[in-house]
Amino acid sequence: MKKLLITLCVLVATIAFPSSAFSQQEDKTWERGDLLVARHICKTEDAIMKVVLADTKSEKETLTLLFIMSQLGQCKIFQVPLPFLVHSIVTPYKDFAGKDSVALALQDPANETSEIFAYAIALGVVKKVKGI
Repeated sequence: MKKLLITLCVLVATIAFPSSAFSQQEDKTWERGDLLVARHICKTEDAIMKVVLADTKSEKETLTLLFIMSQLGQCKIFQVPLPFLVHSIVTPYKDFAGKDSVALALQDPANETSEIFAYAIALGVVKKVKGI
């Protein structure tokens, strides 16, 4: 039932928001279990950290690197944005335009396990957890 509900939500979101709108909300606060609709993912943390470095420099450099890394099989570019669940936060950072951004570890929403499936970047901040 959970998979059916997630699939239905994703279909509605894909139709209503054809671009990667969810990952482009500057005021989004990311935490484990959030749904990210992404057009680009990378296989490893090392690969996404290269993308993060490029994203701190320019949009053109980021897109160029994503294209090159997709040709090398290190990243994947989707024609239609696909949904993933946030597994954990890799690192917060500021992008080339000074906007708050995060690198996220993702898990496949169709898979019941909590293993890391891929990595992505998104605009937003990390949810502050109140400590002691």
